[in-house]
Amino acid sequence: MSVLSLGAILLIGGVLATTTALLVAGTGTLLIVSSQNERDKYRSLFDDINSNITDQYKQREILLEKINDFSKVVRDLKVDKKLDYQRESILNRTDRLSRSVESGNFDPYEIQSQINQIIKDYNELVINNNILKSQKRELFDRIQKISESIQEGKNRVYEIQKKLEDLSVEELQSTLDSLEEEYVRNSISILRGISSKEIILQRLNMILESIKNIDSEYYQEIIPKYRDLEKLDETYLKILLDQANLDLYQIKIKTIRTEIYFNQLKQYASFIKGFIDFIQNDREFKITTYYPSLLKLLQKVEDLLASKYIDKEQFENLQDEFSSLMNASQKYLEYRYIRQSLKEKLKDTLDKLGYQLIDHSIIEQLTKGEVIYLDLPYSQDYKVQVKLTEDNQIYFRLVKFVDHLSQSEYEKQRDMEIAKQWCKDYDKILEMLKSYGIIIENFQRVEPEEAEIVYILREEKKKERVQEKYMQLE
Repeated sequence: MSVLSLGAILLIGGVLATTTALLVAGTGTLLIVSSQNERDKYRSLFDDINSNITDQYKQREILLEKINDFSKVVRDLKVDKKLDYQRESILNRTDRLSRSVESGNFDPYEIQSQINQIIKDYNELVINNNILKSQKRELFDRIQKISESIQEGKNRVYEIQKKLEDLSVEELQSTLDSLEEEYVRNSISILRGISSKEIILQRLNMILESIKNIDSEYYQEIIPKYRDLEKLDETYLKILLDQANLDLYQIKIKTIRTEIYFNQLKQYASFIKGFIDFIQNDREFKITTYYPSLLKLLQKVEDLLASKYIDKEQFENLQDEFSSLMNASQKYLEYRYIRQSLKEKLKDTLDKLGYQLIDHSIIEQLTKGEVIYLDLPYSQDYKVQVKLTEDNQIYFRLVKFVDHLSQSEYEKQRDMEIAKQWCKDYDKILEMLKSYGIIIENFQRVEPEEAEIVYILREEKKKERVQEKYMQLE
């Protein structure tokens, strides 16, 4: 007996399409036709993938191109030096994926799982980098403002600005602290000296103003804890300053996350719409559970796009649902294609090997999941039992129809010879199907020496046995 999986190597199109969407959404790159809108671009992607459904090399080339596009985007991203190790980790994993795909020896679902995680890590890299850039810009603005009142301040600002990208947040904060100390020490003010408490108040008010500019509603929620600041002592003001920095950080990261997730969700929406356009006239697909699920998923994406903020858990849950549903939808289309291809090509293959099919509807029965029997061209007693399951596993079993289950040594020797001949035909069938683009992977194969042929009583003998038992009971 042999258990096979149809298209086990071939079916990377669904994974390819979904993986491409994840890569594209994560980086905003889609190298198809620039004049097309996003929806049409994805429709073109589906056309490209499905028109090359039997071309493993072409499928692999498309996937490899998208992985390499992503790698280039990550490599070109200017990140804070504190985040270099994160970027290198992403690049190293992406390079390993690229080599794996290029070799052709890979599991497409494992590839997608890894890319899913890489995209999540890439999102965190971009978010953290944007937070650091925002913090550095804010510190630099404060340095610039206080330097206006310090001797040689403009020259210092110029020197800082030249190497701003190379400076860390901690280095800028240290520079600001020293400038503020100098400002207080020199008491540079038009009317009077300025105290360290007033410096803290200035910082607090600047931070609160930044929060207000980002989100006035959030500002109204937190402002009660910052009332009557002038009446508080310096120690408590420092505590409030730390709290204000934390409030500013939280609203910034929510805003940055939302902006990044929003752009990616727009790509997901375009991808789903492009896929719906692709299967618009496919009546068979529309009666599956996949079609209404796609419409529901699209609505979820659009609802999230309408939200004020999108948090990490919401986005990643939707991303996982998107990957799962799109994989299943494309897998359905590909399995259906393979079944149709099998129906067309298996008859030709069997004919060429001398397997005559008296009833031409027998292959149709196979593709509907029924068990069929193929007559061997070199013996009438032996047949090949074939069944195709819903998940595209195909079972071949050599059987012998007999008048009695007890077989002589001579008959068993004959069974061995027929089984070996069938194994040769079986290998030829696989090779011929492969030449048609139908890839079949062995999950289990039992050689003639490992098990006896299955014996099946002929129907008339079964009836005789039943009659004999009935007569014995009487």
